[in-house]
Amino acid sequence: MKLASFYSNGNDSYGVVVKDGIVNIGSRLGDRYADLRNVLEADALEEVGKLANGKAPDFALDAVTYLPPVTNPDMIICIGANYKSFLEDVGETPPEQPTYFHRRSSAQVGHNQPIIKPANMELIDAEEELAVIIGKGGRGISETDALSTVAGYAIFNEGTIYSEMRRNGKVSHSTGKNFDACGAFGPWMLTADEVPDPTKLHITHRLNGEIIQDSPVSDMHFSISKLISDISSFSTLKPGDVIVTGTPVGIQERRRAKKFLKPGDIIEMEISEIGVLRNRVEER
Repeated sequence: MKLASFYSNGNDSYGVVVKDGIVNIGSRLGDRYADLRNVLEADALEEVGKLANGKAPDFALDAVTYLPPVTNPDMIICIGANYKSFLEDVGETPPEQPTYFHRRSSAQVGHNQPIIKPANMELIDAEEELAVIIGKGGRGISETDALSTVAGYAIFNEGTIYSEMRRNGKVSHSTGKNFDACGAFGPWMLTADEVPDPTKLHITHRLNGEIIQDSPVSDMHFSISKLISDISSFSTLKPGDVIVTGTPVGIQERRRAKKFLKPGDIIEMEISEIGVLRNRVEER
C-alpha cells in the first residue's frame, strides 16, 4: 500500500494511492487521525487499507500538491557515509559505528515541488537515499526485532548547501543540511509489508536524464536493522520518525568537478518498488 500526504482544495490530507489516483482517507478518518503520523501512532494502517479497498480515487495523481509523506515527524535522523561504494570512492576506512546528524521538517518539500537554491549561494547538491519510516518505535530495540518496527519506506533527496557544510574549517551539518526547502521527501510511503527484504531495493538518481547514482541498497555498510537498534539505544524512536540511511557512490565525482545544481535542473530519484521522486531546482 502506498500512502501519500497532500494539499487540495484548501486542506492538508492523506490517502492511499490506487492505480492513477488517490483515495482521500483524510476526508473519511480525519476526525480520528488528523495525519499520517496519527495513523501510525494508532497502529491503524490496516484500517486505512480496508477503507480504501475497492474505492475509486477521489483525485488524479497530478491533481494534488504533494507534501512529504510524514509532514511532522518528531525526528529526522540521517546517517553519514554508510555505503561501501561511497567509502571506497572517498578513501575512507569503514567506520566501526554510525555517525548521525538531524534535519528539520522544513528542509524538505514534497514530490513535484521546487527545491530552493538560495540566490546568494552556488554550491547546492542532492543525494538520493532510502528513508525508513518508523511505525511502532521504542527504546532499546534489538537488531532481531528492528524491521518489525518499520511502517514503510520512501525516497529522500538529501539536498545540501555544500558551501555551508564547513564553517571555521570544520564540518557543520546543521547549516548545510537545514536550509528551508533544500531537499525533498516522497513521493509517498510504501508500507513495509510490500518490502519483505529492503536490501533488494535499487537506487537510481538522474539529473536532467543523466544517471548520477545507480546502486543496490545491499551495498550499505550498516544495515537498516543495525541503524534502528543503534539509534534506539540512545533515543526513543516514535511513530512517524524518519531514518535517512545514507547515499551511494556517484555524487562525489560531480563535486570534485565542481558541478553543482542550477535553476531549471530536474532531479529524478527512483527506488525500485517505491516509485520516482521528482523535483525542479528554483533560485530564490
